[in-house]
Amino acid sequence: FEAAVQALSAEDRTVLSQHFIDGLNIDEIALIHGVHRATAARWVVRARDAILAKTRAALGAQLGTSEEELESIMRLITSDLEVSIRRCLLAV
Repeated sequence: FEAAVQALSAEDRTVLSQHFIDGLNIDEIALIHGVHRATAARWVVRARDAILAKTRAALGAQLGTSEEELESIMRLITSDLEVSIRRCLLAV
């Protein structure tokens, strides 16, 4: 998970930091970056989805589990996603 966060672009890490660490909402992020709120929302979702996809790929390769087991693990990870993102972003 940490490697997936570190692999994000600086822009994606910035947007996630603004959202999860600074507590900014989508409208505030949009205002800061001078974009429409829908664009800011897409940025947050894109970065979050990239973390999940990279984490899923790494876990699948490392653990060699079945698809069902991997889905179960990903559900657990997703349930604590906000806390995990905060922790990783603070460490970067």
